[in-house]
Amino acid sequence: MYCLDNIDNIKNTVRPKKTAHVYVPYNCGRKCPFCESRLMYDTMDTSLDKTLDVLRRIADSDIEDIMITGGEPCADLEALAKMLDVLKDKIVYVNTLFPSETAHDIAKLFDEEYPCVKGINVSRHCNSYEKDSAFLAAPARDSVLGRLKVPVRINCVIQNKEASAEWVDSVVKRWEAQYANKKNLELHFREDFNKVTAENLHVQDSPFLKTLCENYRYHYYNMGTSFDDVSFLADSGMTVYYHKILPYSICKIGPLTILHEMVVFPDGDVCTDWNQSKEGLEQYCQWVNFKL
Repeated sequence: MYCLDNIDNIKNTVRPKKTAHVYVPYNCGRKCPFCESRLMYDTMDTSLDKTLDVLRRIADSDIEDIMITGGEPCADLEALAKMLDVLKDKIVYVNTLFPSETAHDIAKLFDEEYPCVKGINVSRHCNSYEKDSAFLAAPARDSVLGRLKVPVRINCVIQNKEASAEWVDSVVKRWEAQYANKKNLELHFREDFNKVTAENLHVQDSPFLKTLCENYRYHYYNMGTSFDDVSFLADSGMTVYYHKILPYSICKIGPLTILHEMVVFPDGDVCTDWNQSKEGLEQYCQWVNFKL
Protein backbone atom coordinates (compact mmCIF):
# COMPACT_ATOMS: atom_id res chain seq x y z
CA MET A 1 0.00 0.00 0.00
CA TYR A 2 1.39 3.40 -1.01
CA CYS A 3 0.22 6.87 -0.04
CA LEU A 4 0.67 9.23 -2.97
CA ASP A 5 0.65 12.26 -0.69
CA ASN A 6 3.09 11.22 2.03
CA ILE A 7 4.91 7.91 2.15
CA ASP A 8 5.38 8.25 5.91
CA ASN A 9 1.67 7.56 6.32
CA ILE A 10 2.16 3.90 5.45
CA LYS A 11 3.92 3.38 8.79
CA ASN A 12 0.50 3.45 10.46
CA THR A 13 -1.39 1.28 7.98
CA VAL A 14 -2.58 -2.27 8.55
CA ARG A 15 -1.27 -3.69 5.26
CA PRO A 16 2.00 -1.99 4.27
CA LYS A 17 3.05 -4.83 1.94
CA LYS A 18 4.06 -4.21 -1.64
CA THR A 19 1.66 -6.28 -3.72
CA ALA A 20 0.52 -7.03 -7.26
CA HIS A 21 -2.79 -8.41 -8.53
CA VAL A 22 -2.29 -10.36 -11.77
CA TYR A 23 -5.06 -11.51 -14.10
CA VAL A 24 -4.07 -14.65 -16.01
CA PRO A 25 -3.59 -14.04 -19.76
CA TYR A 26 -6.12 -16.61 -20.95
CA ASN A 27 -9.89 -16.96 -21.01
CA CYS A 28 -11.27 -20.05 -19.28
CA GLY A 29 -14.58 -19.74 -21.16
CA ARG A 30 -16.63 -21.15 -18.26
CA LYS A 31 -19.10 -18.23 -17.93
CA CYS A 32 -19.60 -18.81 -14.21
CA PRO A 33 -22.56 -16.72 -13.02
CA PHE A 34 -20.60 -15.15 -10.16
CA CYS A 35 -17.52 -14.21 -12.21
CA GLU A 36 -16.82 -10.47 -12.29
CA SER A 37 -14.26 -10.82 -15.09
CA ARG A 38 -16.33 -12.45 -17.84
CA LEU A 39 -16.87 -9.27 -19.86
CA MET A 40 -13.22 -8.27 -19.56
CA TYR A 41 -12.01 -11.62 -20.88
CA ASP A 42 -14.59 -11.62 -23.65
CA THR A 43 -13.54 -8.19 -24.91
CA MET A 44 -9.84 -7.82 -24.04
CA ASP A 45 -6.91 -9.29 -25.94
CA THR A 46 -4.73 -11.62 -23.89
CA SER A 47 -0.98 -12.12 -24.14
CA LEU A 48 1.05 -14.67 -22.22
CA ASP A 49 4.31 -13.25 -23.58
CA LYS A 50 3.50 -9.72 -22.41
CA THR A 51 2.34 -10.98 -19.02
CA LEU A 52 5.51 -13.03 -18.55
CA ASP A 53 7.57 -9.95 -19.40
CA VAL A 54 5.74 -7.98 -16.69
CA LEU A 55 6.20 -10.85 -14.22
CA ARG A 56 9.94 -10.92 -14.87
CA ARG A 57 10.07 -7.25 -13.92
CA ILE A 58 7.96 -7.99 -10.84
CA ALA A 59 10.40 -10.76 -9.94
CA ASP A 60 13.25 -8.23 -10.11
CA SER A 61 11.31 -5.64 -8.06
CA ASP A 62 10.60 -5.18 -4.35
CA ILE A 63 7.03 -6.42 -4.72
CA GLU A 64 6.50 -9.06 -2.03
CA ASP A 65 3.11 -10.71 -2.61
CA ILE A 66 1.40 -11.59 -5.89
CA MET A 67 -2.24 -12.61 -6.21
CA ILE A 68 -2.97 -14.56 -9.40
CA THR A 69 -6.61 -14.50 -10.43
CA GLY A 70 -8.91 -14.77 -13.42
CA GLY A 71 -11.10 -16.01 -14.94
CA GLU A 72 -9.73 -19.35 -13.86
CA PRO A 73 -5.94 -19.61 -13.37
CA CYS A 74 -6.15 -23.43 -13.44
CA ALA A 75 -7.79 -23.47 -16.89
CA ASP A 76 -4.32 -23.58 -18.48
CA LEU A 77 -1.88 -25.31 -16.13
CA GLU A 78 0.99 -25.08 -18.61
CA ALA A 79 0.67 -21.29 -18.81
CA LEU A 80 0.19 -21.03 -15.05
CA ALA A 81 3.36 -23.06 -14.50
CA LYS A 82 5.29 -20.64 -16.72
CA MET A 83 4.02 -17.75 -14.60
CA LEU A 84 4.98 -19.52 -11.37
CA ASP A 85 8.42 -20.34 -12.76
CA VAL A 86 9.08 -16.61 -13.05
CA LEU A 87 7.71 -15.91 -9.56
CA LYS A 88 9.34 -18.84 -7.76
CA ASP A 89 11.19 -16.54 -5.34
CA LYS A 90 8.10 -14.50 -4.45
CA ILE A 91 5.05 -15.17 -2.25
CA VAL A 92 2.15 -16.18 -4.47
CA TYR A 93 -1.56 -16.74 -3.81
CA VAL A 94 -4.02 -18.10 -6.37
CA ASN A 95 -7.77 -17.58 -6.74
CA THR A 96 -9.38 -20.68 -8.24
CA LEU A 97 -12.52 -22.76 -8.58
CA PHE A 98 -10.31 -25.85 -8.31
CA PRO A 99 -12.17 -27.50 -11.23
CA SER A 100 -12.64 -31.24 -10.86
CA GLU A 101 -11.47 -32.33 -14.30
CA THR A 102 -7.83 -31.43 -13.54
CA ALA A 103 -7.92 -31.66 -9.73
CA HIS A 104 -5.06 -34.16 -9.48
CA ASP A 105 -2.75 -32.06 -11.66
CA ILE A 106 -3.69 -28.87 -9.79
CA ALA A 107 -2.92 -30.50 -6.43
CA LYS A 108 0.47 -31.64 -7.70
CA LEU A 109 1.24 -28.17 -9.04
CA PHE A 110 0.51 -26.42 -5.72
CA ASP A 111 1.66 -29.07 -3.25
CA GLU A 112 4.77 -30.43 -4.91
CA GLU A 113 6.06 -28.33 -7.77
CA TYR A 114 5.69 -24.70 -6.64
CA PRO A 115 6.32 -24.00 -2.94
CA CYS A 116 6.10 -20.29 -3.78
CA VAL A 117 2.30 -20.77 -3.68
CA LYS A 118 1.56 -20.07 -0.03
CA GLY A 119 -2.23 -20.33 -0.24
CA ILE A 120 -5.21 -20.77 -2.56
CA ASN A 121 -8.57 -19.04 -2.36
CA VAL A 122 -11.27 -21.44 -3.53
CA SER A 123 -14.69 -20.23 -4.70
CA ARG A 124 -17.53 -22.26 -3.22
CA HIS A 125 -20.51 -19.89 -3.24
CA CYS A 126 -23.28 -22.40 -2.46
CA ASN A 127 -26.98 -22.00 -3.28
CA SER A 128 -27.84 -21.13 -6.87
CA TYR A 129 -24.26 -20.64 -8.03
CA GLU A 130 -23.30 -24.25 -7.40
CA LYS A 131 -26.49 -25.46 -9.08
CA ASP A 132 -25.71 -23.30 -12.12
CA SER A 133 -22.12 -24.58 -12.34
CA ALA A 134 -22.01 -28.34 -12.85
CA PHE A 135 -18.30 -28.60 -12.09
CA LEU A 136 -18.90 -27.19 -8.60
CA ALA A 137 -21.67 -29.59 -7.67
CA ALA A 138 -19.78 -32.82 -6.94
CA PRO A 139 -19.20 -32.98 -3.18
CA ALA A 140 -16.22 -35.30 -3.58
CA ARG A 141 -14.13 -32.28 -4.40
CA ASP A 142 -14.47 -31.08 -0.84
CA SER A 143 -12.36 -34.05 0.21
CA VAL A 144 -9.81 -33.24 -2.51
CA LEU A 145 -9.37 -29.81 -0.97
CA GLY A 146 -9.16 -31.42 2.46
CA ARG A 147 -6.15 -33.47 1.36
CA LEU A 148 -4.11 -30.55 0.04
CA LYS A 149 -0.96 -29.47 1.84
CA VAL A 150 -1.21 -25.84 0.71
CA PRO A 151 -3.36 -23.58 2.94
CA VAL A 152 -6.93 -23.20 1.64
CA ARG A 153 -9.38 -20.35 2.12
CA ILE A 154 -12.95 -21.15 1.12
CA ASN A 155 -14.71 -18.07 -0.26
CA CYS A 156 -18.50 -18.05 -0.02
CA VAL A 157 -20.22 -14.91 -1.31
CA ILE A 158 -23.25 -13.99 0.81
CA GLN A 159 -26.31 -14.15 -1.43
CA ASN A 160 -28.90 -13.90 1.32
CA LYS A 161 -28.17 -11.60 4.26
CA GLU A 162 -31.19 -13.07 6.03
CA ALA A 163 -29.88 -16.63 5.78
CA SER A 164 -30.98 -18.76 8.71
CA ALA A 165 -28.63 -19.86 11.45
CA GLU A 166 -29.31 -23.44 10.33
CA TRP A 167 -28.16 -22.70 6.78
CA VAL A 168 -25.02 -20.92 7.98
CA ASP A 169 -24.26 -23.82 10.32
CA SER A 170 -24.68 -26.30 7.47
CA VAL A 171 -21.99 -24.47 5.47
CA VAL A 172 -19.69 -24.28 8.50
CA LYS A 173 -20.13 -27.99 9.22
CA ARG A 174 -19.49 -28.82 5.56
CA TRP A 175 -16.01 -27.36 5.83
CA GLU A 176 -15.38 -28.46 9.40
CA ALA A 177 -15.51 -31.98 7.99
CA GLN A 178 -12.36 -31.15 6.00
CA TYR A 179 -10.82 -29.04 8.75
CA ALA A 180 -10.75 -32.15 10.96
CA ASN A 181 -7.75 -33.36 8.95
CA LYS A 182 -6.60 -30.04 7.50
CA LYS A 183 -5.93 -27.37 10.09
CA ASN A 184 -4.82 -24.77 7.52
CA LEU A 185 -8.32 -24.42 6.07
CA GLU A 186 -10.55 -21.44 6.84
CA LEU A 187 -13.97 -20.26 5.71
CA HIS A 188 -14.71 -16.72 4.51
CA PHE A 189 -18.27 -15.46 4.15
CA ARG A 190 -17.87 -12.47 1.86
CA GLU A 191 -20.22 -9.60 1.16
CA ASP A 192 -20.76 -8.96 -2.55
CA PHE A 193 -18.09 -6.32 -3.16
CA ASN A 194 -20.28 -4.63 -5.77
CA LYS A 195 -22.49 -3.55 -2.86
CA VAL A 196 -19.64 -2.35 -0.64
CA THR A 197 -18.87 1.38 -0.60
CA ALA A 198 -16.50 3.61 1.32
CA GLU A 199 -19.52 4.75 3.34
CA ASN A 200 -20.65 1.26 4.44
CA LEU A 201 -17.32 -0.57 4.52
CA HIS A 202 -16.99 -0.36 8.31
CA VAL A 203 -20.72 -0.36 9.09
CA GLN A 204 -21.50 -3.64 10.83
CA ASP A 205 -25.28 -3.82 10.57
CA SER A 206 -25.65 -6.96 8.46
CA PRO A 207 -28.16 -9.58 9.68
CA PHE A 208 -25.69 -12.19 8.44
CA LEU A 209 -22.99 -10.80 10.74
CA LYS A 210 -25.49 -10.82 13.60
CA THR A 211 -26.13 -14.51 12.97
CA LEU A 212 -22.41 -15.22 13.16
CA CYS A 213 -22.12 -13.20 16.38
CA GLU A 214 -24.96 -15.13 17.98
CA ASN A 215 -23.72 -18.59 17.05
CA TYR A 216 -19.90 -18.56 17.02
CA ARG A 217 -17.18 -17.40 19.36
CA TYR A 218 -15.74 -13.98 18.50
CA HIS A 219 -12.03 -14.18 17.67
CA TYR A 220 -10.75 -10.81 16.46
CA TYR A 221 -11.49 -7.76 14.33
CA ASN A 222 -9.23 -6.42 11.60
CA MET A 223 -9.78 -3.42 9.35
CA GLY A 224 -7.99 -1.33 6.79
CA THR A 225 -8.65 1.37 4.23
CA SER A 226 -10.15 -1.14 1.78
CA PHE A 227 -11.35 -4.08 3.90
CA ASP A 228 -13.19 -5.03 7.08
CA ASP A 229 -12.86 -8.47 8.72
CA VAL A 230 -14.55 -10.00 11.74
CA SER A 231 -13.38 -13.49 12.61
CA PHE A 232 -15.02 -16.19 14.70
CA LEU A 233 -14.11 -19.67 15.87
CA ALA A 234 -16.38 -22.65 15.21
CA ASP A 235 -16.58 -25.46 17.77
CA SER A 236 -13.85 -27.36 15.91
CA GLY A 237 -11.48 -24.39 16.09
CA MET A 238 -11.88 -23.57 12.39
CA THR A 239 -11.75 -19.83 11.71
CA VAL A 240 -14.87 -18.34 10.13
CA TYR A 241 -14.64 -14.83 8.68
CA TYR A 242 -17.16 -12.16 7.80
CA HIS A 243 -15.35 -10.19 5.11
CA LYS A 244 -16.02 -6.95 3.25
CA ILE A 245 -13.77 -5.34 0.66
CA LEU A 246 -14.12 -2.39 -1.68
CA PRO A 247 -14.57 -3.04 -5.43
CA TYR A 248 -11.61 -0.86 -6.28
CA SER A 249 -7.97 -0.53 -5.33
CA ILE A 250 -7.46 3.25 -5.10
CA CYS A 251 -8.93 4.78 -1.94
CA LYS A 252 -9.50 8.46 -1.21
CA ILE A 253 -9.32 9.34 2.48
CA GLY A 254 -9.75 13.07 2.97
CA PRO A 255 -6.85 14.70 1.16
CA LEU A 256 -4.95 11.39 0.85
CA THR A 257 -4.84 8.97 -2.07
CA ILE A 258 -3.97 5.38 -1.12
CA LEU A 259 -2.78 2.88 -3.74
CA HIS A 260 -3.14 -0.70 -2.51
CA GLU A 261 -1.49 -2.67 -5.29
CA MET A 262 -0.30 -2.88 -8.85
CA VAL A 263 -2.82 -4.51 -11.21
CA VAL A 264 -1.70 -6.46 -14.28
CA PHE A 265 -4.40 -7.11 -16.87
CA PRO A 266 -4.63 -10.10 -19.28
CA ASP A 267 -3.08 -8.08 -22.10
CA GLY A 268 -0.06 -7.20 -19.96
CA ASP A 269 -1.21 -3.64 -19.24
CA VAL A 270 0.05 -2.39 -15.86
CA CYS A 271 -2.35 -0.21 -13.84
CA THR A 272 -3.15 0.81 -10.27
CA ASP A 273 -6.84 -0.10 -10.13
CA TRP A 274 -9.30 -2.67 -11.44
CA ASN A 275 -10.86 -0.09 -13.78
CA GLN A 276 -7.49 0.25 -15.55
CA SER A 277 -6.69 3.58 -13.92
CA LYS A 278 -3.03 4.53 -14.00
CA GLU A 279 -3.28 7.18 -11.29
CA GLY A 280 -0.02 7.31 -9.35
CA LEU A 281 1.47 4.44 -11.36
CA GLU A 282 4.90 6.01 -11.81
CA GLN A 283 5.16 6.82 -8.09
CA TYR A 284 4.05 3.32 -7.09
CA CYS A 285 6.50 1.68 -9.49
CA GLN A 286 9.30 3.82 -8.14
CA TRP A 287 8.36 2.81 -4.58
CA VAL A 288 8.45 -0.93 -5.42
CA ASN A 289 11.47 -0.62 -7.72
CA PHE A 290 9.51 -1.84 -10.75
CA LYS A 291 10.64 -0.86 -14.24
CA LEU A 292 7.75 0.39 -16.36
